[in-house]
Amino acid sequence: QQFGPNEISRSDLPAWWRELLRQLAHPLALLLWLAGALAAVTSSYTLAIAIFVVILLNAGLAYAQEMQAEQATEALKRLLPSLARVRRSDAEAQVYASELVPGDVVLIGEGDRVSADSRLVRGTIELNMAPLTGESHTVVRTAHSRHSARPQRRARSPLECEDLVFAGTLC
Repeated sequence: QQFGPNEISRSDLPAWWRELLRQLAHPLALLLWLAGALAAVTSSYTLAIAIFVVILLNAGLAYAQEMQAEQATEALKRLLPSLARVRRSDAEAQVYASELVPGDVVLIGEGDRVSADSRLVRGTIELNMAPLTGESHTVVRTAHSRHSARPQRRARSPLECEDLVFAGTLC
């Protein structure tokens, strides 16, 4: 009840024309509209047309990129397993992945698809992170890196942290 379901939620998408209009009214686009209007007023019609074409191209590309991101999110949502094995109150149980909460100990075995972003507390596994990174090779993740005496290099992003695993990846 406190954290809500462990699922990728999708807000209702606005109409395509409204989303495209939002791209055309972006602050930088508004500055370009003004520059294009000033170019037209000063009889620099070629420059004005070029500016307006740039505005339209930018809006179209930004719109297409947002639609691709929505499709990628939907694809990742379809990859997530519906059930997860957890250890709760010293007993192993199988629960719906949407019912996972922070603090659950998720049990991950070979062939399992990870049902939630998690931190390894014990063991070492190999993950196929292709759904997130596109890389086809496996990545080793280990809980030992957090507890080792040797200092480790600082990860540039969460994807590089040696003890983190991510929803949708395959063990």
